[in-house]
Amino acid sequence: MNVHRRTRAIVDRRLLSVLFGLMLISHIDRSNVSFAALDMNQDLGMSSTIFGLAAGIFFIGYAAGGLPHAAILDRFRDHRWLGAMIGLWGLSCMALAVVPNAALFVLFRFLLGLGEAVLIPACYTCLARFYSREDLSGATAKVGAAAATATLIGAPMAAGLLQIDWVGLVGWQWLFLLQGAPAVIIAPFVGRLVPYDPQRARWLPEESRQWLLERTDQADGRDDAETAPVSSAFASIIRMRRVWLLGFVYFTIQLGFWGLIFFLPQIIKAGFAHLSSVQVALVAALPYAVALATMIFFGRTSVMTGDRRWHLVGLLTGSGFALGAAIAVDGAIAQVALAVGIALSFSAIGLYHSVTASTLAPNVRTMGVAMVNGLGLLGGFIGPYLFGWLSESTGFDAFGFGTFAVSLLAGAAVVVLNPRHFPTASPRVETIRPQSPEPSRDAVA
Repeated sequence: MNVHRRTRAIVDRRLLSVLFGLMLISHIDRSNVSFAALDMNQDLGMSSTIFGLAAGIFFIGYAAGGLPHAAILDRFRDHRWLGAMIGLWGLSCMALAVVPNAALFVLFRFLLGLGEAVLIPACYTCLARFYSREDLSGATAKVGAAAATATLIGAPMAAGLLQIDWVGLVGWQWLFLLQGAPAVIIAPFVGRLVPYDPQRARWLPEESRQWLLERTDQADGRDDAETAPVSSAFASIIRMRRVWLLGFVYFTIQLGFWGLIFFLPQIIKAGFAHLSSVQVALVAALPYAVALATMIFFGRTSVMTGDRRWHLVGLLTGSGFALGAAIAVDGAIAQVALAVGIALSFSAIGLYHSVTASTLAPNVRTMGVAMVNGLGLLGGFIGPYLFGWLSESTGFDAFGFGTFAVSLLAGAAVVVLNPRHFPTASPRVETIRPQSPEPSRDAVA
């Protein structure tokens, strides 16, 4: 086995599996509210609009925490902060089980988002340090598959937990308690399990460490990243046209994606009123089985062909048309169209993170990824709230489906119209040049 394959195998086993597990826990903890809502909304007196606010406020916390978390990670170059924030989101998830009203529920959903905001910049910049450029798309797709896997695991788990009525707590309360606990348990060990870079990974053989340093962006701009003040890095990122375009496209994806995810069990319940809450939770897992397969497939084809741009365009366009088709049909066929739309959206998100990580240079990557993620996930707040408001005010889900379809198609159009910022493969990255009095033309809008 050559050094490339040996290194990739070691990193897959020792790092990728841990990051996959963390991403799995995070997606279970952020999306379990969709299953809890089947019984919780009535207990807490939440309307569709208020539920949409409670579900989406997570992303306001997420957006607020992204850049501060990234600055802390870059400043201390250590993942103990990641562990602390994992503990915060686990405790916030568990607290949702005992809140007495909707107002406190909204508060703890905000804190849940504030804690989870650290994971994306830490995870995807860490992958870029440990994987060569040719392996990065495949690695990000595998970690991104945790989102689909989370529901495949979380939905049957939710179906079982919703039936519990023990020591004065009902099923949806046990759902939050037991699904939030893993984050609290693993938090103290994260700093050791997830090294910041190959130089701190004691489990890497020296030959593999040197190979990674030569074939990733570890050496590029390291001095600048360590010496440039955070304010200088932030100012440079703000001026990058690429960051804003990346953030807008991610916004269009997240708007429709989370608008559907949080309401999917309720959409299924409305279409098949004879199903129990447990049965609805199981049916809701089916789109994610399709999503898991499509994420792995398109991740592999992206690596094989070297193409990211047209894969992304195709996935966004296909998802938009699938959601549009769901408006025109009813019953089981509409559910199939929704499943296809969700699956393609999932695949687009996994691929999108590899685009972001590979188009930003190491000395802007952590904060750049955080800003792109924050801009994009504002769509995660607007989507659920908008869908809840449209459904409650009109009595139809079709308006929400149509809005999300247009959003995804708009994202695809931006990718097509900006080939310089969404290159097919091997892009020229943007970087901070703190010693130059004038920013380079590539670094600004």
